[in-house]
Amino acid sequence: MSKYDDVRITQEIDDDGRRFVLSLDGKRIVANSMKECLKAMGLTHSLPDNCRGKTLDVNTARRRARCHRRKEQIASRVVHPVTTDDFRLFHCRFQELKVEPGSVHLILTDIPYGEAFLPELRDLGKFAARNLVEGGLFVSAIGKAYLPHCIAEFGRRLEWGWLCSTIWQGDSPHHHARNCVDRFTAWLVYSKGPWVRRGLWWDRFDSPHKEKNHHPWQKPVADVEHWLRRFSEPNDLVCDPCAGSFTTAVACALNNRRFIGCDCEAENVAVGQERIAEIVADKDSLVSQER
Repeated sequence: MSKYDDVRITQEIDDDGRRFVLSLDGKRIVANSMKECLKAMGLTHSLPDNCRGKTLDVNTARRRARCHRRKEQIASRVVHPVTTDDFRLFHCRFQELKVEPGSVHLILTDIPYGEAFLPELRDLGKFAARNLVEGGLFVSAIGKAYLPHCIAEFGRRLEWGWLCSTIWQGDSPHHHARNCVDRFTAWLVYSKGPWVRRGLWWDRFDSPHKEKNHHPWQKPVADVEHWLRRFSEPNDLVCDPCAGSFTTAVACALNNRRFIGCDCEAENVAVGQERIAEIVADKDSLVSQER
């Protein structure tokens, strides 16, 4: 017995000609040719329950089935709770950070925006190309004053992905050289090698508030979490080579990602260690209470 034996196929004739209608459990796919009908046969069992009672064309059915299969794969993935061993915080320059080549799924960082950091851009591009897995992403907040420099350097070894933005409310910095009130943070997205297709995502995030209690250039956790969730999966290894107050590490701890990162200032590393230890302790306490 074929797995398609329960699929009912009928033919209809309308003004555009003959159509094939495949139906299963109240889900209907309309095909305009025998070739499309054969393609639709492979989609009938992959449609989610929310397609019941709907009539879809073959292309729409293919998208719905692909999205449903991806959600099922994510739901079935075993997510191991993170421990303090999954977080490696170092006091050093990123050029000195020891990372296993080809082991990082996502570099998520907020590089310094000033002119003084421009000579470091080429090394950072090399760092990303060496340590990312194939298809891994380099995502960084960027100061718009030197955006062309960043694009030129990162494009030497990485493939262009996209430009994203975080919009914030309240007070905004004034860029005196352009006499401009800065109302959004730009995020550059690059990939190592060809872009790997992901689920649907949005390139804008509206930040609810600012967080500056640990570092003058600190990003809100919600902001970093937004990009982390879209560009990585649970248990992935995430790296922040310019960690500051280690907000990326905090976002990883809250979302079951592993982390490696560094900062040049020893006090920043100490703050990051405290933040991570507190989150892991809270999670351990919650697990103990559930047991």
